[in-house]
Amino acid sequence: MNAPTGVAADARDHYVSLDGRTTIDVRHASDAAAVHGDDTAALRRRFLVQRMFRADAITLTYSHVDRMVIGGAMPVGESLLLQALKPIGSPRFLDRRELGIINVGGPGTVHADGSNYTLAKLDSLYLGMGTADVRF
Repeated sequence: MNAPTGVAADARDHYVSLDGRTTIDVRHASDAAAVHGDDTAALRRRFLVQRMFRADAITLTYSHVDRMVIGGAMPVGESLLLQALKPIGSPRFLDRRELGIINVGGPGTVHADGSNYTLAKLDSLYLGMGTADVRF
């Protein structure tokens, strides 16, 4: 059986785009035995996602627990391109995944494959697999 092995609480990979505006932290899976004795501080180091929003940047965390990516985009001065860094494993971010967007800030626009979607605070948007160009 190929069960995940325990990984140290600080075992993460960190990737940064060439322009420095997109980052991805990769969290590796931890099995139940590895986390059984963890105190609250250790569990927070393993699972809590912090600092999701940085001005003029996209900050992502890729968790191997559910193979999910969670993140924040905060365009302030210019639009931000959703880039597929190495952990995504495909040329474009949405080649093999879908994207749910929830606007938790002020009014904003998402540009997807030539269409513009204006979102008010707490509006949501779904972008399907295969969407090639996504900008915030």
